[in-house]
Amino acid sequence: DAGYILEAVKAGWVSEISSATTFNTRANFILLRPKIDAVVKRQVVEYARKNLVGLQYDLTVGVLSKKYQEEPKKSHCGHIVWRAYKEFGMDIDSDGGGIVTPEDMYNSEYMEIVQVFGLDLNLDKLW
Repeated sequence: DAGYILEAVKAGWVSEISSATTFNTRANFILLRPKIDAVVKRQVVEYARKNLVGLQYDLTVGVLSKKYQEEPKKSHCGHIVWRAYKEFGMDIDSDGGGIVTPEDMYNSEYMEIVQVFGLDLNLDKLW
C-alpha cells in the first residue's frame, strides 16, 4: 500500500526496498496478493524490513544450502518473499521444492491474482 517492494534482483546485489514503480517499465508481470488480514500483513512487512534487507543474492539457496535458515545471509527473488511469509506460518511454495519460483507462488493457495500485464490471459500456458 505504501508503494514499496522488497526485492532480490540479481547476482552481485543485495536485497533492498525499492519503489513499486519499477513495474511501470516491465514488459510483463503478475501481481499477487496474500490472502491474509491487515494485521498479519503489517507483521510480515516489519519482519522483512528488519531481517531480509541487505541479504546477498544467491540463486542456489535451497539447493546448495538450506532453504530455511534461522538467520538468513543469502536469498533470491522468490526465496525472499517466501521467507517473509513462512515466518508467519504461510508456505507460499506450492510444490515444496528447494527453489521457490514465481510459478510456485502463483499456484499457492495463500495467494490471489490482483493484476496481469503483458501476458496471455490463459495463464495456464505460462508454465
